[in-house]
Amino acid sequence: MDVRIEALNPSDIIAVEEQIVRVYHEAFAPAPYSKSQVEAALFSGTLGRHMRRPGFRFLAAFLGQDRQLVGSPLIGFAYGYKSEPGQWWYDQVSAALRPEDVLDWMSDAYELVELAVAPAFQGFGTGSLLHDRLLEGLPYRTALLSTIQADTTAL
Repeated sequence: MDVRIEALNPSDIIAVEEQIVRVYHEAFAPAPYSKSQVEAALFSGTLGRHMRRPGFRFLAAFLGQDRQLVGSPLIGFAYGYKSEPGQWWYDQVSAALRPEDVLDWMSDAYELVELAVAPAFQGFGTGSLLHDRLLEGLPYRTALLSTIQADTTAL
């Protein structure tokens, strides 16, 4: 499978937002996630807020080597940003940790927020590629990711 990974800036994300939301819904509609079309549409607003966070980085996986964003089939994406106090996930996780673990794990951390690959393209290494490229060269001491506690197919 011929997959191209591209770093997207906010204007690029807006240009392919419909495809991003489609992949999000396709990846997370099946059980155990069971995300609805409404939840997928709400994800668009969440992504818009996340784009303004420090350290925001977004990678998209496209099918083929055509360098055009619009018109190239988007099959997956991953993004994250610097994890900081006051962010929902940071506050939830740090509340469950001992203070020394918060210092060790959360004080200089990158949060991998979403990783999604369309089901038809899962199992071919696209998720691993997105994960590794997103974290490559980051200036943070730790990188954090939470996953659902269920038996799911690898992306």
